[in-house]
Amino acid sequence: MRAILMLLALLAAAPATAAEGGRALLPGIIGGDDRVMLDSAAAPWSALGRVNRARGGFCTGTLIAPDRVLTARHCLTARPGNRYLPVSELHFVAGYRRGDFIAHGRVARIQAPPLSEQGKAADWAVLHLEGPLPVPPLPLRTPDDGVPAVIAGYSQNRPHLLSLSEDCVLEPPAGAPGLRLHRCDTTRGTSGAPVLQEGRDGPVVVGVISGFVTTADGRGAGLLVSAEAVEGVEVTP
Repeated sequence: MRAILMLLALLAAAPATAAEGGRALLPGIIGGDDRVMLDSAAAPWSALGRVNRARGGFCTGTLIAPDRVLTARHCLTARPGNRYLPVSELHFVAGYRRGDFIAHGRVARIQAPPLSEQGKAADWAVLHLEGPLPVPPLPLRTPDDGVPAVIAGYSQNRPHLLSLSEDCVLEPPAGAPGLRLHRCDTTRGTSGAPVLQEGRDGPVVVGVISGFVTTADGRGAGLLVSAEAVEGVEVTP
């Protein structure tokens, strides 16, 4: 994590304000908005990008292999969520910033739990691209609970800039395998964003952002699907 924070010192800009342009904070922003902006063209952030839908809307995604993108399953469905969007309508742009990007990939196939499986731990998907992208991917690893993590993604109120929340402590909810809670700032659009911890050779993806829940104590918390719940992809312990 020290390496990530050193990189943040070089890349981070001023934090987002509590209400940019007079707009109220969106759901998932806890207290003041502490997110900072990143240079999405610089590694390791270039592995992140937007999953764009041709009919409108986007989520965040992460290259976990040169031709595979991890994101949230609910980003890929047409309302009321009982079918996937055609893959021809899904695109991934790596290193996206203000309309520019490093690489573009078309989606060839969606790998995800059946839509009939409605548990929260099923909210993950791997997009298989038509070909590899020239961007270094990030590996998957099981999370270390209690160890600080960071979350980077695009959001509704910062759709063209990659923003980051740091010092996110992960907590496993009781009786919910494959899930973790966090209390860092995330909001709409950040779905599918990676949760990163420091690995032996650099940042690793330990989870994917799913949404926001109200916990038993009445406090809000972010929800993520941990890496070990993602099937069919190599995950290191």
